Amino acid sequence: MNKDSHRDRTEKKAEAVICEYEGPLLRYAMQILGDNSLAQDAVEKAFIQLCKNRIKETDFPYENLSAELYRAVHNAAVGLIFRKKAVRDRGRKIPLASGKPEEEVMRIVRELDFKEQQIVIFKIFEQKSNLEISRITGMNEETIVILLYKSVIKIAARLKKAGLL
Repeated sequence: MNKDSHRDRTEKKAEAVICEYEGPLLRYAMQILGDNSLAQDAVEKAFIQLCKNRIKETDFPYENLSAELYRAVHNAAVGLIFRKKAVRDRGRKIPLASGKPEEEVMRIVRELDFKEQQIVIFKIFEQKSNLEISRITGMNEETIVILLYKSVIKIAARLKKAGLL
């Protein structure tokens, strides 16, 4: 096997992974960050990390690829939030800006702590199972159920306070 044919196969594998996961990962990052440009940055960082660390493996794509990509996007998004100092707005009551309930729900979700935010987005918006969320986050399923329950209670209370429930 020559070096060029191996590189061509590796590039094709990488392209196939990007085609399959780019849309869902962008949607997930957008829900965390609320900004298209930052979401694209987070997804790009995840793909670059994947290429540096795993693309040369012979069994690529592999079983936990999806979980690893979602985890990498989440970590990149959290890093971007901290670098952009968006954390300073957490905990402050933000007035209803648009009058659109779905935008207010996303604003409230973004006010949750990062673990709660991640679980709510995966479960409600991405419709992932508890097992899939467990594989992505590394948390056990019982913890996911508890965090999801607490998060939904918090969201409902904030929606009620905003007059949307």
